[in-house]
Formats: sequence, C-alpha cells, structure tokens
Amino acid sequence: MGSISKSDNVFITTVYAMVAILDLNAIPRSQVMAPSKEWMQLVDNRLDKAYSIGVQKFLDYAFRRTGELYEVRCPCVKCCNTTSGTRETVESHLKVYGIIQNYTFWYHHGEILGEPQSDCELIAHCRRLLEKEHMQIDIPLPPSTDQDVGSCNTEKVKKVRGRNKCKEVASLEFGQKLKVTFYNNRTVGKNSNLFSRNLGKLVRDRNLCPLGVSSWHDIKEEQLNHMWAAVKDKFESDDMDIHRNHILGWMKELWNKWRGQLHAKYVKGKPVQEALKNMPKGIDKKQWEWLVTKHFSTESFQARSNRNASNRAKLKMPHHIGSKPIREIIYQKGGKDGKPPDLATIFFETRKKNNTLVDSETIEKHAQIQELVQSEPFLPSIEIVEKCFGPQIRSHVFGFGGGVKAKDLKRGTSSKAELRSELCSTREENQSLKDRLSTIENDVKELKQLKELLLAQHSNVQPLTLLISGE
Repeated sequence: MGSISKSDNVFITTVYAMVAILDLNAIPRSQVMAPSKEWMQLVDNRLDKAYSIGVQKFLDYAFRRTGELYEVRCPCVKCCNTTSGTRETVESHLKVYGIIQNYTFWYHHGEILGEPQSDCELIAHCRRLLEKEHMQIDIPLPPSTDQDVGSCNTEKVKKVRGRNKCKEVASLEFGQKLKVTFYNNRTVGKNSNLFSRNLGKLVRDRNLCPLGVSSWHDIKEEQLNHMWAAVKDKFESDDMDIHRNHILGWMKELWNKWRGQLHAKYVKGKPVQEALKNMPKGIDKKQWEWLVTKHFSTESFQARSNRNASNRAKLKMPHHIGSKPIREIIYQKGGKDGKPPDLATIFFETRKKNNTLVDSETIEKHAQIQELVQSEPFLPSIEIVEKCFGPQIRSHVFGFGGGVKAKDLKRGTSSKAELRSELCSTREENQSLKDRLSTIENDVKELKQLKELLLAQHSNVQPLTLLISGE
C-alpha cells in the first residue's frame, strides 16, 4: 500500500470524526458539539427563518443531551429556566417571548464546560480519541471533581456540605408553588428555609444574576425582573408583590456574601495569576477574570474588605441560635399574634446557653435592657436599642436580624416627646373645632329666630293689605 498524503490523512481523520459523532458510544456524550448559537442574536427578529431553525436545533440538542423524553427547562425570558415544558410548549415560548440572550452556556440543557464549539475543535478531539484507541497512547485523566475520593483511595475523608441543589424546589411539578409567610419583611415558618436557599441558588445562577459588575445597583432592571419571575414561579404568598423590593434586597445580601466567600477562598492572599487559574466551578471565565482584575484588586475593595474584617473582629455578644433567624424566634414568641416580645426577651432568647446567660458582659447588657423596658414600658424598641448599643446605621437593627432597618422602625414609631407633642396638638385642634362648631350652632340658632320673626311680620302685614284694598 502506498503512503498516505497529508490531505488524505486529514480527510480520513475527518471521516473518523464524523463516524464518531454518529456513533454516540464511540465518543462521550459530554463531547457532542452544541449547535451554533448565532440565532440567539435574532431574538428581536423572531420571525426570521434562521431564528426558527435555531430553535429547532436547540430543542433537538436539549432533548438528546438531557436524555429527557417529554420535558426540558424553558429558557424563554418569561420562564428563565425555572419551569419545564414539552417540546411544543418550549418552542412556542421561544418564538413568542424570545430566548434569554445571555444564556450562551446551555448548562440546563446538557452542555458541558470544554465542549467543542466548532468543527475544528471537534475534529481535534476526535483525532485525540483515535490516537488513544489505535496507537495506545496513555493520556492521564484528571480526577473527577464530583467526588472527593477516588475509588481506590481508602483514606477516611471528612464529609462536607455539598452544593445547594434545593431539590425540594427543583422537583416541584409544573405550576406547583410553595406557600410562604412574611414577617418583618422576610419569610418565617414552613418553607422559609427552602425560600432562602432558593434565593441563594438564584443569585449563583450566572444566566440570571451577573457576577462581573461592581455592585448590585449595576444589575439591569430586566435581569432583576427575571430573578423576580424565578422567585414567583416557585413560591406564593398573599402579599408577595408587596415584598418585591424586600426580597431583592435579601438577594443582594446573599449575592454580596457569596462574592465575599469567593474572594476569601480563591483570591485573598494569592497572586493575581494564581487566582485567575483557580477559577471556581460553574463561573463564567470572562466574568471571573473581570472580578479578579477589575474588582477584587482595586484599592477601594481592599480597603472595604479590611474594614469589614476589622469590624467583624470587634463583634461582641454573638447570638447562639445557629442558622435559625432571629425573626423566627420573634414570630414564634408572639409576633404571629401581633404581640411581639420586648427587646429584653429577644436578647435573652438569642444569647442563652442551656437556658441561661453565661458571659458577664452579656448578663450586664441584658440587665440594662431589662431595666429600660420595665422603667419605660412604652419606649419604642428602636430607642431602647440605640440607648444600649448606639445609633443603628447598618443594614439591620441589633436584635431584629435581617430584613428590619432602623428607618423601618422609626417610620412606624415615635418617641415619647413626639407622641406627647402630637397629642397636645390634636387636643388643641379638637378644641378649636369644638369652638367653631359652637359658633356655627349659635349662628344657626340666630338665623332660625330671624326667620321666625320675618314670618310673623309677613303674616301681620298680609291682612292689613287686604283691608286697605277693600276700602
């Protein structure tokens, strides 16, 4: 047999690649190339034939890759990958509402990081597979990131909490929602934990919530609307819409906390190049590069990070309730009946150990709060907090947990002096109204007397007029 030319070799390799594509057993599912995503740019021109063809190819890919027979997640701007639908439903939604334009990594539909994105990449990958199979080239594979230990490793490994999958929410049937109750601008009671965990999952979803922005305020309103739609898709409440801003504010706190955790684990104390390589799983590469080089490395962020670390080190009298929210304790101790406990009770319930206070500073502070509550029972809680702990200028008020800010309490309550002043003003206004009413009554009485007098005079004049006319 004659020698094979370079062009023939390329052709044969390409043929092998095509055969491998057709035979899904010869090439891993994770390496089947995704179709072109250029059609997604035509979302504003959804009647274009190219957009319609792109939708069909996307659906073919999604059902093949996920292995689903009936339903896949719908990536339209209304559903935002939070609900599933049949092929016909998803196709209709994509044509009516349009696809989420920034959903360029189809991880909800089976796409894997490192998946070939072009014919050249696919052929190169197939070439490597063929060389490995026919030339017996041993290519070492990295350990799976889904397992902490290999199958041959017999060492005992400490179990740690895995990723927040929130399976209870994800497994809800189409149209099914969980009922939640709001108290102090946050959820309490049944399903409250699922609600907060779902919020944490949403802010980590790079197709809903961007990571590469300076602050939460830089996130576009359209993206906030998508996040809000994702929340309402799984949960419901009688006053859900009233709490939209409170929930988005809660998501902001979770988002900031997550970014802080990313900085502490992957960036802090490491050279920039090492931090760039040490990219967390599931994070978009471009957004991670921006976050490391344009945000975490700035002087303003470094100063803020150091200041926050210093403030955390100064915190005293921490609560001992674990992950249970303070608002849950307030709600269960009478808040649900409209009779929330006083600040002394809240402080004790959140700082106790074995039903007693053990730290001397905590005991002293509790005694101070208790004295204020007993001596001035009508003093608003915010004034007691500020007398005992100073002005409340943080995102939450001491003793109330997240969701309650100083302005919320001050808006709903007034000081004793203000109440007395308002009471005096009201009394003066009432007295003034009474005086005016008395004057009006006197005037009406005089008018009635004048009317009676005029009627009497008119009755006397009439007979006299008739007598004169008769003469």
